[in-house]
Amino acid sequence: MLKLVGYILTLFYLAGVFFPEVIPALVLLISQMAGHTAFAIFALLIARGLRRSVNHFLYFLRIVVAAFVTELIAALASWQLNVIMPERNALFTYAAGIAMLAGLAMTVGCYHDLVAHAIPADGKWDKKTLFGVPVNPGNYRISPIVGLVIGLISIGGAIFVTVFFRFFHGWFGLLFVVLAFLAMRDADERQLPRFRRSMFTGTTSLLRTLLYAVYLILAFALVDIIVRRTGSTYSFTRTATLLSIPLAIVLPEPSTPPGTVRRWLTYAALPALTALVALVKWIVG
Repeated sequence: MLKLVGYILTLFYLAGVFFPEVIPALVLLISQMAGHTAFAIFALLIARGLRRSVNHFLYFLRIVVAAFVTELIAALASWQLNVIMPERNALFTYAAGIAMLAGLAMTVGCYHDLVAHAIPADGKWDKKTLFGVPVNPGNYRISPIVGLVIGLISIGGAIFVTVFFRFFHGWFGLLFVVLAFLAMRDADERQLPRFRRSMFTGTTSLLRTLLYAVYLILAFALVDIIVRRTGSTYSFTRTATLLSIPLAIVLPEPSTPPGTVRRWLTYAALPALTALVALVKWIVG
């Protein structure tokens, strides 16, 4: 149910992008807010999916493929239908968020590995070979120093591509994905008593997600005021990301893991919706 609402909001947002000339200004503003809410909904779903996935690289690869397919459709629409796409699609932001999380995990893990081996409990120097951390795909093991460097490169690369290629929501979207994942770390907590099929595993993860989202919105609003000396419409519409949290509480999610067909339909949703709106634009235009 939550995904369905996300698809509807995405369709509303795409209608505003493809038909800005026929939509009233107020409705266009609401469509932008719908896009922000949809982005946050799927960011929460991806954060939850990462907690459950056993193969993060395959998860990342599927999102990247869907992102490039969506971008190809958007590029064709811009070329043939004169549609202005202000930013790269949100799937790129999700993929960059996963890459940043992988880099953070590797950096922190390798640092802990170095500390544990370099400063043992008895205070004596430990000369044995460091065990290292596993790296997928292939489950290779590398030294902590190399892993630390790769982790930092992964973090820097995720930030660079997000800013340079203008991914959807930019810095804000990247940090939202990362913070949503960090907020859902209480995997063993009981479900919310009144909403047992909610996305959140319990009250702690819910409150943490809400606080992280509020802090992030306030931080970026403050940056807008300091840098631009004034608030912006984007700062206002960005608050719509908070709507994703009550929706994620009350709207039920399937209790069983998705099958192969349902999983691939999820990845194909944004390319299909973009192609559908572009087809309508081509027919009526």
